[in-house]
Amino acid sequence: IYELWSEYEAAETKAAKIVKDVDKLELVMQAMEYEHAHGVFFDDFFDSTMDRFTTETGKQWANAVYAKRVSSMPPPKNAEDSNNNKQLNNNAEESNRQQ
Repeated sequence: IYELWSEYEAAETKAAKIVKDVDKLELVMQAMEYEHAHGVFFDDFFDSTMDRFTTETGKQWANAVYAKRVSSMPPPKNAEDSNNNKQLNNNAEESNRQQ
């Protein structure tokens, strides 16, 4: 088990890189679920994680989750929420263009 953990931590193999991306993706999905359940927004968190995925598979999965987040956001209650939603849409579109 220690060897597998060391491989994961070193992230030198393709498998370890994918597992690291899946680990990050799971955290992102938890944050999205928490947003939906509690009506809070973690825009800074999502902005800071967008470029943290290293494999093409991880990037594709992350983009799908980010797109799902944007498409399922509740309608804005005020101008600040409206601006946040516009920025989220812009970030998702930019991320998709970069692929």
